[in-house]
Amino acid sequence: GGGPESAFVTLCHIDLLVSRCSDVFADEYKHFFAKYNDPSAVKTVKLDILMQLANERNCEEIVAELGEYVSDVDAMLARRAIRSIGKIGTRLTAAADLVMDALLRLLDLDIDYVASETMVMMKDLLRRYSHRVKDVIPAMSRCLRSMDDPEAKVAIIWMIGEYGAQIEEAPYILEALVDKYADENSHAVRMQLLTSTMKLFFQTPAECQSMLGRLLEAAIADASNVDVHDRALLFYRLLAMDVNEAKRVVLSEVGTVNSFAEEEESEVKDRIFEEFNSLSVIYGQPSERFIVQDAGSAVKEKRSMSAAEGVTSEGDDEDSEEEEEKEPRPAFVPPTSTSLLDLDGTAPVATAAESG
Repeated sequence: GGGPESAFVTLCHIDLLVSRCSDVFADEYKHFFAKYNDPSAVKTVKLDILMQLANERNCEEIVAELGEYVSDVDAMLARRAIRSIGKIGTRLTAAADLVMDALLRLLDLDIDYVASETMVMMKDLLRRYSHRVKDVIPAMSRCLRSMDDPEAKVAIIWMIGEYGAQIEEAPYILEALVDKYADENSHAVRMQLLTSTMKLFFQTPAECQSMLGRLLEAAIADASNVDVHDRALLFYRLLAMDVNEAKRVVLSEVGTVNSFAEEEESEVKDRIFEEFNSLSVIYGQPSERFIVQDAGSAVKEKRSMSAAEGVTSEGDDEDSEEEEEKEPRPAFVPPTSTSLLDLDGTAPVATAAESG
């Protein structure tokens, strides 16, 4: 019966509960399907809840529902829906094929931001389910030619570098990017292009030797970014030192990814859960990050600053007197010895006349 504001607050708390125990609402997942007149903020939280509620029994319906949101006029919501579908695939092994097929179908929508976000999620899925790479290969070169999103380009170039041996036209796809290196504004794309070209060189050296040389020459001369320059220099010196050693370093064995850091429980989530039913749940941050220090701490800090400057105000004096009443200072105990080694400078040293 409440408005969208109340719904958003309630959903944020449910989202936190579901992150701890998804079985609590697993049978009620349909209640979290977004309505056409829901505000974007409410729809966003519902997407996150649906992603966490997905299990082997309901994943098909949830993935189908999330797929409907991809055609929403809100591009940010559509991207989040694609991300939610991808996360279901990385979290549930049983839903991997279902999710991969759903994402491949999204590429047929011919919407730029949909294709970009889909390829980013494809990269994460292939890190766990590499056997599906042959299904993704046909879409790689087609998407790369019309893609402007740097994150999506990095994802596709990464896939070409990792699975280039299975992609017949891989060297020619990368060569087109190498020839346009100077026109590429994204340093992330340049970095990934260096790494992928280097990896592909050891898989198909005859096709990649010439373009790798051109790429290293251009990247080493690139003064716009230190990281790009240093990585190119590293690869060049590795090749100059020992080609076999360079191959061992670049093509080192990488195990299958079983879980991603974003999916792991974090200390921050634990602290937010301890502050349940507070603004911490709404902001997604512990209270210490958005609440200023209390009045007592502020007074103490103000007093210390005033004392350092040699300035006190009447209000500070009153606060000082109140705190002195609450926390009395320890009494001074004079030293029992007149030895200079035992004195700390707080008590006067007796003179010869006084001692005599």
